[in-house]
Amino acid sequence: MRHAGLSTFGRICTQLATWFAPPYKSRCYLARFNSKGYIALSASVCHADVRLAGNVYVGDRVVIWQTKDGGSVELDEGVHLYSDIIIETGDGGRITIGAETHVQPRCQLMAYAGSLQIGC
Repeated sequence: MRHAGLSTFGRICTQLATWFAPPYKSRCYLARFNSKGYIALSASVCHADVRLAGNVYVGDRVVIWQTKDGGSVELDEGVHLYSDIIIETGDGGRITIGAETHVQPRCQLMAYAGSLQIGC
């Protein structure tokens, strides 16, 4: 997990680490082993301005999406995004999720022409 990240080498390291960890919330501890956190292989980050603090957990099938003129997505220290979450920004909207906040499965957070702040 020390070398995990969004690069090709980082994705390979993440895959190796998950071979020995059960799925779903049982993988949350992997985020503590890397200051960059843990991003599941099935997560899709299609956003130009994502700011991740340390030890962030992004679970399976999480989508972080940016449409035209979408603002930033900020995930503070220790944020956990569990499976099947959609986070989307557009038209100047931005999303901030505060430290140690846990977003439960199947939530959809969308910010258009305004800001959304959750936690802290």
